[in-house]
Amino acid sequence: KYTASAKDTTTNKKQSSRNSGPPIQVIVLASSWPILVMATRPFTNTLEAMVVSLLLLIVAMDHHHSISNKNSNNKISNQSTIPLWIGMICSIGLFARFTFAFFALPLVLLFLYNRWRASDNCWRNVGWNLLSLALSFLTTSLLFVTIDWYYYHYYHSPGRDVDATICSNNWSCHFVATASKYVVPWNAFRYNSKATNLAEHGLHPRITHALVNMPMMFGPLSLVGYFSCIETRKEYASSSAEACFRRVLCQSTIITGLVVLSCAPH
Repeated sequence: KYTASAKDTTTNKKQSSRNSGPPIQVIVLASSWPILVMATRPFTNTLEAMVVSLLLLIVAMDHHHSISNKNSNNKISNQSTIPLWIGMICSIGLFARFTFAFFALPLVLLFLYNRWRASDNCWRNVGWNLLSLALSFLTTSLLFVTIDWYYYHYYHSPGRDVDATICSNNWSCHFVATASKYVVPWNAFRYNSKATNLAEHGLHPRITHALVNMPMMFGPLSLVGYFSCIETRKEYASSSAEACFRRVLCQSTIITGLVVLSCAPH
């Protein structure tokens, strides 16, 4: 009996020591060269990746709380501010890089779908969540546009624009007439949607992202990511609802981002 108990104690210590460290996924991500080389520098790609990761975390946590509070009478009230945070985060990501929209769109749709399921298929609840998200997104975006307009137009070149002479000293009229020039995501999208502009920076085949860039950045992990996106229905059925939802979150981000970016031969 003493020997058996000693063996059990040793086994439990080994298991606890194995589980005490960070997950293997965290170690692989933290030790990858894109994180060590590029994510440690102030690139817009870095900010975009950080904001996408934060959005992933928030949507996954919202789903976790929905499951844990499934039998509670207070299902959504404790999470009423999450749509506001998501709207603000989406605005920050979009103004950092307009390509953020390609990665964030499936996450926002899955968030709304989870809220729909958590509210017993109530579309009114989805509408309120969407409205809160949109108001937060528009408010934050308006703040960014106002700051850019004031810095680049009003502060550096007051009175030089034709619209400024029309509106004279009316600040609000001047802002409405000229602010459209400082909507950064829209301007970036218009520039990158023209093949003639992309040709100035060099064109490549549309399969380059999937066959060259992904393996170059993530090595064999890119193959793991590709194969995880074609998992069978049986493999999904064997997973818990929360694990399945998180898997769909990550896979949808990979698929939509890769497909949409590959549509432009940049």
